[in-house]
Amino acid sequence: MPFWPFGRDPADIEIATRVITAATQNGVKVRGKLTIHFSEAQRQNSADAAADRCATVAIALLREAPEHERLIGAETQLNAQLLARYPGDIPPARAVELAALHVVGDPTLSDELRRASSSGSVPPLPPSTQPPARPMTPSGSGVPSMRPAQPSAPPRSLSPSSMPAPLSSTSPLPPHAGYGAPPRRRGSSQIRSIQSLLMPPGTPPSAMGAFVAPTVRDSSARLLIGFLRAHDLITLRHVVVDESSAEMLANVVPVSDAPPGGYEASRAAEIARWSQALGADVVGALHHEASVVAVALARAEMTRADVNRALAAAVIDAAITSAFPGEDEARYADGGRFPDAGTPAFTDTVVHGLTRIAGCGDDPAAMTEALRPLIALLQEDLATSAMIVKISAG
Repeated sequence: MPFWPFGRDPADIEIATRVITAATQNGVKVRGKLTIHFSEAQRQNSADAAADRCATVAIALLREAPEHERLIGAETQLNAQLLARYPGDIPPARAVELAALHVVGDPTLSDELRRASSSGSVPPLPPSTQPPARPMTPSGSGVPSMRPAQPSAPPRSLSPSSMPAPLSSTSPLPPHAGYGAPPRRRGSSQIRSIQSLLMPPGTPPSAMGAFVAPTVRDSSARLLIGFLRAHDLITLRHVVVDESSAEMLANVVPVSDAPPGGYEASRAAEIARWSQALGADVVGALHHEASVVAVALARAEMTRADVNRALAAAVIDAAITSAFPGEDEARYADGGRFPDAGTPAFTDTVVHGLTRIAGCGDDPAAMTEALRPLIALLQEDLATSAMIVKISAG
């Protein structure tokens, strides 16, 4: 059964795309466009499910690279490895392409690396050392389980359990919400990326808030989609989610190629289907709660970045006005009910609140473990915005 099946769409989808983002082992984020050319036209739901599954494979492949320099310009090799890992239990593809790889926020560095790759001065990408992927196996409820299968399983299929295990404590980790990890050390390319986004001296708080608003708005929509998909997997399909598959779930939440602030619009059809399934009032309440969480995270990251308190308050107020126009700012003022965003209790409280609003019998503990990595990713994005505000303010 494909993920998130609503209705019977016509089989007219020949190509599916995803914009994927992953950090290599040296902690640098790279982004590219994944395109699947199906052998036969697919229904929208099947095409979306296949694209999401293939995106997890591509993300795993990028994460295996020791450094970003090995990826830029090596798309041909990556495509060959990606095709070899293409899951056998999703619609077949006649071609899979990962294109336009670049370092996030640093096009100049990406161009330099691509020229170096063309001249042969960058070592080629080594063959993948990742063990063969394993298929999903039935759980006691008769639906696919995300627990590891037997090693003798066919090598061409992929289960979420075949995703890379969580990085060790010595790896360059992002500041994960719920884990209390310290901010990671930023590489020179990341510092250049931040510098390229700095606002001019004297930028007023209203303009700073408008800069932060798209990230807040997108964070809200991504949390909503993540919760709904976790509800589908865990509550409706009874899938068992372990730590590595929770990382997979965080990445299955699609990265939009829409302009900043346009994530919600890019997933409008999916949100509409969930509104029909759960009720528009329920989905609307979940969306508002996700927005409150996004604002609370933005406030927390302003504090962590040591932004002047008065400036931070003005920036957040302006961000709310810009991200959620026409709404009362007071609706987002109750972020104080959340614990410290750097503690596990923050994610616990967020997910318990969402499951209570949904009222669909979700297991809060299972949903929390599934959504913890996603909330960590949102926190990292908002931390970057806060750092830009801090540096721009002088």
